[in-house]
Amino acid sequence: MADTYLFPHTCTIQRRASASNNELGQPVYTWSNNQTGVACTFQPAGMRELAGRFTSEVEVDRLFLPDGIDVLIEDRISTIANSSGVTIAAGPYQIVSKTPWDGSHVELNLELVR
Repeated sequence: MADTYLFPHTCTIQRRASASNNELGQPVYTWSNNQTGVACTFQPAGMRELAGRFTSEVEVDRLFLPDGIDVLIEDRISTIANSSGVTIAAGPYQIVSKTPWDGSHVELNLELVR
């Protein structure tokens, strides 16, 4: 189980379930929940972060997950909640990039699906 101090939020990871084509022949996907209640840390864009003694502006929404979580770049993130279970970001978010960090956690850069 992930340390709730380091990962105080939870999220749902969704995976593509099927696809059909719209009237223009473009794929339209349906999604299903692959994992729910996944421990994470959500960092919204613009939030200031402490890096040593410096602060910087975050330009994208980021999500940090413990290492070993089954998440693919093709997945999407929805329903991010705080430790009380209150939704703080409904999403869904497309995963723009996935970066592993020293076997301790994974950083996802997110883009809100509009």
